[in-house]
Amino acid sequence: MDYQFVANFISIDDSGSVSIVGFSDDELDPKQFVILQQACEYDEQDKKMGMDKILIEINSQIKSQYGGILFFSVANDRLIIGIDADSQNLLGIDGNIVIALEENSKISEAIAKLKVMANKDSIKFKVITAITENKSE
Repeated sequence: MDYQFVANFISIDDSGSVSIVGFSDDELDPKQFVILQQACEYDEQDKKMGMDKILIEINSQIKSQYGGILFFSVANDRLIIGIDADSQNLLGIDGNIVIALEENSKISEAIAKLKVMANKDSIKFKVITAITENKSE
């Protein structure tokens, strides 16, 4: 069964050296969240240590790892993150990650940042249907 939750809060940070996109069920007291982090540049040490991929974290730093993302897909206001079988096991989930995207002014920015991250790591990114957003926030 897929790991699913509703993202009521989206966080985007691009410090210049690291890009981070986070989705959580609550801004102040999250119970469920997914954080995707990527270095802007991978150095030789990153490559040697297998840290030259997107870092994915689910609900805890204990449940995190580099790589394992097969694809990103946006369909019907849902972001689907395809995870390979080994990574599912390491992250403690069964199936893919399915995030319902509540209306939020940051949806388009988050999706655009994820596209850039996916492109850098040669991960498939597909938009099946357009997402909606509330620009009044």
